[in-house]
Amino acid sequence: MMQPSFHATQGLAPVPSPRGDYFLLALRWLIFGGVSVITLSSGRSAYEGAVDAGTIVSPWLATLLIAAYYLPVSVFVWRQRPLVTGRMGGLLLADAVLATIITALTGGGGSLFSLLFVIPIVEAGLAYRWRVALALIATIGLCSLLASLPLSGGNAGAAAVTAVKFLFSLLLGLLVTVFSEQMRQEYTVRQAALLATVRMAVLNEISLRLGESQLEPERILTTTLESTHVLPDITFSLVVLSDPEGHDWYVAASTTERHPVGQRAPKIDEAGFTPYFGPAGSGTARPQPALYLAGGEATRPLPEFVADDEITQLIGVPLILPTGAVMGAIALGRQTDRPLSDDEQLFLRSLALEAGLALRNAQLYSREQEQVERLRRFEALRATFFSATAHELKTPLTVLKTLAPTLTPLPHLPSQTQTEISQTFTQNLERLELLVTDMLESVRLEAGAVTLHPRSLDLASRTRRVLERLAPLLERKQQKFEFHAPAHLPLVYADGKRVEQILSNLIDNAAKFAPPASVIEVSLSQPCPSDGQGLAQVVVADAGPGVPLQERRLIFDRFYSTADRALAGVGLGLFICRELVRLHGGRIWVEDRPGGGSRFCFTLPLTSEEIIDEESQPQNSNH
Repeated sequence: MMQPSFHATQGLAPVPSPRGDYFLLALRWLIFGGVSVITLSSGRSAYEGAVDAGTIVSPWLATLLIAAYYLPVSVFVWRQRPLVTGRMGGLLLADAVLATIITALTGGGGSLFSLLFVIPIVEAGLAYRWRVALALIATIGLCSLLASLPLSGGNAGAAAVTAVKFLFSLLLGLLVTVFSEQMRQEYTVRQAALLATVRMAVLNEISLRLGESQLEPERILTTTLESTHVLPDITFSLVVLSDPEGHDWYVAASTTERHPVGQRAPKIDEAGFTPYFGPAGSGTARPQPALYLAGGEATRPLPEFVADDEITQLIGVPLILPTGAVMGAIALGRQTDRPLSDDEQLFLRSLALEAGLALRNAQLYSREQEQVERLRRFEALRATFFSATAHELKTPLTVLKTLAPTLTPLPHLPSQTQTEISQTFTQNLERLELLVTDMLESVRLEAGAVTLHPRSLDLASRTRRVLERLAPLLERKQQKFEFHAPAHLPLVYADGKRVEQILSNLIDNAAKFAPPASVIEVSLSQPCPSDGQGLAQVVVADAGPGVPLQERRLIFDRFYSTADRALAGVGLGLFICRELVRLHGGRIWVEDRPGGGSRFCFTLPLTSEEIIDEESQPQNSNH
């Protein structure tokens, strides 16, 4: 997992080392110890020449009060490290108040305890930026003046000492502030260099992991989401991609249960976001993704898509292809009002470029693999087709070759035998003609060269015509038809010739697989339960072996044929049916027949027109 994080140095910006706190702690006790030793050993509370009239508290009591204060403060500083954590305000105020009170009670400006003001002055210079630090130092200097009033009121020497000490405190504070500001700037430069190094390391790791994803979109998306969480304050992250139609987006990867994979999402449009920064200039070699903000300090509200996610900011980073097209976006929810730093913005832009390029490569690889798979399947189908075609052609040709010598008039043959020979010739020639016709028809359908001539027609009458024409085919196998149709079936809008072709292929297929002496059922119905009120449904059911579940979509593919060589054909009949049904705006499928066998179903659109195709008139039928 990637752990580095990008944090901007803001606010107090203290030196990020406990040595500063340790230095202040040592300075505190050094000043206190020195002042206490000198004051107590001399037995006086003022410099030589100063009067003791302003002394209210004895040096011993003052020393005890300071020690009682410094002990808990030292424990606090040692444990909490206020300079590092930025919590110097309360401590600085307490130190300034203590120095003011002790100085005033021990003789004012002439008291050695006035050196206690050095501690808050140094604290202010180290803890705050220079403007705030100088203001605090001036305030502390004024406090030292106020504490010196009891001594300097009527003594010129004491007043001079007080003035010198005031100027000294200002000079000391200025020097500490300059030193601290210089240290702070050096730290900022080092921190910026460190952040840049960390960012490059993270991006290099991300690029490496994306490269190791083996062009799998799921791994790319997972890596992208994990990468966003190196940033602070990220509540959730999403990757949304454009759907095939390009109208909406969908959640492709998510770190929150509120937005599961597959959920529809509105496009994160630039118009709905306030730019964090604009796209890079047009002169760049690769388009740079813009970063957009909603919520927080933005003028636009959060989109409804994330309105209930308890976030204050939504950041959208478009995934832009090298062509400039937007394929999706990385969406980040944040629960903070802190703006992104420059490094964080640059990181997100770089991440979006890397992720977009990786996803694009994965898409291209997937398409290439699909193309390879299609070519492999085509090669397999072509081999099957040539094998089946050779088998289909060889059978009638063998029969014709065998019967060819009998074409010579043989008076001694009975007339019945001559009739059977003639019928066999006719049947095999028709079989060859049908095979060639199907091959040509499949080519025309594949090329989109078949044009329908739809009219309003009576589907029941057309179906009866097909059954009459195919009756001899079923009689040879001792099979029978059962036809069911409602009394008042609405007209369908279809090409009559093509409808008969679909029915013929389905019935021929059913007769091929159904056992002898079985019944082939043909039924018409309306409405179709799965397609509403606008379609009529045709069902051809047989009692054959049925179609395995894994083959139900494959059997309608071109050149697909069953593994049973005795029943296998060229694999064009059902393909032609599927394409013709599609041209009519219907659909075709196969399902299990109750009791065993298959039900081949297809639908045709209904029409409200009253003009009926003449060939569909019921009186033209023998039934």
